[in-house]
This record gives sequence, structure tokens and C-alpha cells, in this order.
Amino acid sequence: MTDPETFYRDTVLAHSRAPRHAGAPPRVDASGHAESRLCGDAVDVFLMRHPDGTLARIGHRAEGCAISIAAADLMAETLSGQTDDQARATSGAFQTMLTSGVPHPALPPHLHAFAGLAAYPARRGCALLPWQALATALGHGPRT
Repeated sequence: MTDPETFYRDTVLAHSRAPRHAGAPPRVDASGHAESRLCGDAVDVFLMRHPDGTLARIGHRAEGCAISIAAADLMAETLSGQTDDQARATSGAFQTMLTSGVPHPALPPHLHAFAGLAAYPARRGCALLPWQALATALGHGPRT
């Protein structure tokens, strides 16, 4: 396995340069927006649901630094197939990891790439931006 710094750099660069989940899905059932007043990054999250209510597809429009774009893309990849409650739990685990700096066992390894941001509070905000937009889309954040 590669060292955490290389894993972080490679993961963030790959997903920021060529996001796999950029754009809205064919049908948008809910959306959310978040932006940083500090740096100007902005993220829109678009949710498409299966008939049973689980998340079928998550898309995003992220403008800003490599961290916020990669975080939006990896969040979208992670949450597909989850219920709203599962998505909220994943979001909480991600926030805990960013604060502690310790990879969270409930998260898939590709999200562990962000654990090192615990040492950089300003950069943590970039990684949290898409999750804030998700909270809005799920109805647990400020309305846009």
C-alpha cells in the first residue's frame, strides 16, 4: 500500500481533474448548495432516488479547489445506494475523521485520503463543503 500522503495526492488529483459524478443526474429529486465565504468555492449536489427512496445517483457541480471537487466526487461515489439515514451516518463519520485525523472504520478507504486534513482547518472546510450541500439536499441544512 502506498503511504497516506501519496494516496491522498493521487486520489484528490484523479477526482479533481476528471470527476466521475459531475453534473446532474437525468432526474433531480432534491438538491442542495453550499459555498465558502473564505475562498469562494461552491458546490451543488443533486440527488436522484430509487422508488424505494434510496439514493440512486448523486451528481455535483463543484467549483473551486481540488479538495472540494474531489470531495464532492468521492462523496457521490460513496453514497449511491444508501438511505438518507445511512448518508447522514456516513457524513457524520466523515466529519469525525476530519476532526480526529484518524481514518474512520465506517468509511470506505478512498475517503480515508482526507484524514490528513485534520491538521489543516482551512482545508477541512473545503472537504466538508459538498457534505454541507448534501445536508441541505437531505433537508437537514439551511434552505437555498
